[in-house]
Formats: sequence, structure tokens, C-alpha cells
Amino acid sequence: MGYNTELTEWPSTSVPQPAKLLVDKLFAVLDSKAPEAGDTLADEVFTKDGCLDSHHRFEGADAIRRSRINAWMTLTSRRHEVLKVYTDSYEGDDLLLIGQLTAGFASGELKRGEFIARIRLSQSLSAMPRIKSYKVWMDASAMKTVDETNYASFSGTAPESGVMLRMLPTLTEMNKDLNLENTTAP
Repeated sequence: MGYNTELTEWPSTSVPQPAKLLVDKLFAVLDSKAPEAGDTLADEVFTKDGCLDSHHRFEGADAIRRSRINAWMTLTSRRHEVLKVYTDSYEGDDLLLIGQLTAGFASGELKRGEFIARIRLSQSLSAMPRIKSYKVWMDASAMKTVDETNYASFSGTAPESGVMLRMLPTLTEMNKDLNLENTTAP
């Protein structure tokens, strides 16, 4: 798996490996400036009638394919990191994610914020699951400027940007600091 999910805490209820790989691929493509990103989302990540719902809603393969056209108008880099995943489904077909996004803006600012997303999968138990619905909630006005001198945790280089990022501690690191590593959510 890539940087998007390398530190993810997955639920104790099994999420099939192909579904985990699909979640990683979703965020890798969303972070990519590659011209084929829209095609990859439409053809390899979402179902034909899938829905990508963030600050704009895109329904169906054609709309999802076009969703990346203006994705980089105000951003120079984007890095999603999934911190924790919850599910109450034995099939792993309905996931709730907590993550963080670090974004480089055309203004030169580098900001970080948290997001929550729900992913509903089709054929989650198959070797080739697809996302039928991705809905994300994020308060962009609550994003904080990243000042790398204040952060001890180095998270690496954002793909295709060359921007070095320093992040707030991950959920796992915070749990260890608070002696919560053995606790589970209700």
C-alpha cells in the first residue's frame, strides 16, 4: 500500500485486502496531477453509476471522468492520509474514514485539515471491488497553516510536488502518547 494508507488503523472486523487497496488507490489518484486521473477514477475506482461527492457532486462515469479537469486550479499539491477506518459490515462494504489532508495552495501556503468520508463499495468481497459512493465532509475554513518548525513528525514528500511536509502526529502516535493504544471505539 502507498503513503495514503500506510499508517491506517483498520477495523477489527475484516475489510478485504482488495477493498483496502481500492481505498489506497482512490486517494493516490485524488492526489495525482496525472492527466489520466479522471479516466482512472471512472474506469478503475468507481462503478459506472458511482457518485463522488465532495465540494461538488459528480454522478456517473462521465461526470467522474470530468471531475479532475479543474481539480488543480488553486492547489499545487495534495496529500490525503487515512488515519482510521470503521465499519459495521462483515462484507466491509460500508466504510467510515477519518483522515487528514495537507494541501499546497497556489498562494504558497501549505495547510492541513481533517476530513471524514463515507465509502460504500460494490462487490467488496470480490477481487475487483468498486466504489459506488464516496462522500467527504471537511471544513476547509478550519485548515491550519503547516509550520514545519512546530512539528517533529516528518511525513515525506508529496507526490509530484517536491514539497516537503511536516504533519501533526498521527492518530496512532497521539493514542500512544495518551496511553490509549489498547482502547477501541464504542
